[in-house]
Amino acid sequence: MATPPATAPTRRPWLSKLLLLIPISLTALYIIFVLLIPVRLYLIHRVAQELDRIRAEGYPATLEELDRWHTIPEGPNAAHAYMNAYGARVHDDATVANLPVLGDAELPDIGAVTPEPVVAAITEYLAANQRPLALMHQTDPNAPSRYGVDHTDGRGASLLHLAALRYLTRLLFLEAMSHKLEHQDEKAIESILQIVALGKSLNREPRLFAHLIRVTVFAGALWSLEHNLSDLQASDESLDRLSNALDSVNDNTVLARALTGERIIGLADFDDLGTDRSKNLLIDTPAQAPNWCKALAWNLFGNYQRDQLTYLHLMRQMIDSAKQPHQLERMDIASIRESMPRQFYRSRALLPTYRTWISTTQQILTATELAQTAIAVKRYQAAHGDFPTTLDQLVPEYLDTVPIDPFATQTVRYQHREDRIVIYSVGPDRTDNDGIDRSDERALRSDERLGDITFTLLRRPGRDR
Repeated sequence: MATPPATAPTRRPWLSKLLLLIPISLTALYIIFVLLIPVRLYLIHRVAQELDRIRAEGYPATLEELDRWHTIPEGPNAAHAYMNAYGARVHDDATVANLPVLGDAELPDIGAVTPEPVVAAITEYLAANQRPLALMHQTDPNAPSRYGVDHTDGRGASLLHLAALRYLTRLLFLEAMSHKLEHQDEKAIESILQIVALGKSLNREPRLFAHLIRVTVFAGALWSLEHNLSDLQASDESLDRLSNALDSVNDNTVLARALTGERIIGLADFDDLGTDRSKNLLIDTPAQAPNWCKALAWNLFGNYQRDQLTYLHLMRQMIDSAKQPHQLERMDIASIRESMPRQFYRSRALLPTYRTWISTTQQILTATELAQTAIAVKRYQAAHGDFPTTLDQLVPEYLDTVPIDPFATQTVRYQHREDRIVIYSVGPDRTDNDGIDRSDERALRSDERLGDITFTLLRRPGRDR
């Protein structure tokens, strides 16, 4: 029987094509990779040039340089005194429960009677904390300071001193409140001045978060001033000194310095890409992609360096704007972020935080100008027996000029009401809400705050008409 002829093996056309495509694809990838090398080298050189430019301007370009740039004072260091004051505190939970500001008790409205249990709790708590209060008042308010922050740790640096300053601010708030209740008006002014000094101790901190706490401390000073000023019968000299002390809040170099340090801290964050610390950073990439994949894709086409250059360019703009009064808030950071390519992950992630902090800063600067205007009104009333009809009457004896509302195109508003006067700005929503009162200090820290930024002075029967 004849043997059937052998059949030829079945050809698989798809396998042949695949075998052909593999070397072609690898060759194409190799060519692309080789062509991208000079592009990446050029971008790396551009980043190095920008860092050299920063150094040539006298600013740090690495975390180690930042730590050296934030120098330690050769003489007395106010930071040591304030941290010693915090360490000397006596904190009794039973007493604190009946305290406003530090505890659960509500702070009375401006001009309202303080309940006796609250007065007793304040008196007891302050009596137990005379040591930290004495240490603060003995500290030179103009002494330089440098808290023990190791900037080489980047965002991981310990910032425990910021919590200490927030506590000391509240303690001084209670002291000012107690002095007013005891009609020790000059001492109440001294307590508010000491809160301002606490804020000034952060003037050299090259971190935006420290700057935010500085703003919070100053907000505490303004909050204390608003709650007490209507009842204070302090001397014209003391009120003038308080107004001059508030000038330190509006020091444009402080925010510029904080941004200068933040520029380097943010730049160091770029190195976190591909690590566990970057999990919340790459929000615009597929969640299932491993971090090393994201880092590789980001690096392959030079996006790492492009993102760095974009970030450094934006930070330079912000630092330059911060040096000029009321310029930084004119930057539309939200629109800038939306116009960025989505692969610029780090710059896009950082900008919303910066926008919030800058908005908060602008609000406290505005609130400070309102407070200084209120002090001028108070001084005018003490000299003339009545509040001025318009703010123009304060110029030039009490004010150089009437402040301009940075959120509007005119001067700050001034309203006479039956029981009070209100000085206000239309605030970040740029809508005149007829001087709606802010309820507490948290209003100054909210980026989405609605309503006006206000300062209220009460009319007191027998003192003003």
